[in-house]
Amino acid sequence: MSISKEGAVMAAAPVAEAPIRPTLKRQIYELSVKLNWTLQYVLHDKLGFTSIKDVCTGKGECGACTCHYGGETDPFVHGLGHRV
Repeated sequence: MSISKEGAVMAAAPVAEAPIRPTLKRQIYELSVKLNWTLQYVLHDKLGFTSIKDVCTGKGECGACTCHYGGETDPFVHGLGHRV
């Protein structure tokens, strides 16, 4: 897997999109995301949550990318955004 500057997992063919409806800080957002966008890209670049960082460049080792969802914590920010 390789990740582009735009936060997308590289794909050979055109990439489909999916609607998502995350609730962040008690606000509901509705947007369509490409299936190869990372959660970090969606949160930081598409929704403007600039506190989301990619310090260890996709390894999830440093903890800066940790997200809290469903009562759990996970360095999931490097996962694909449509799976949230």
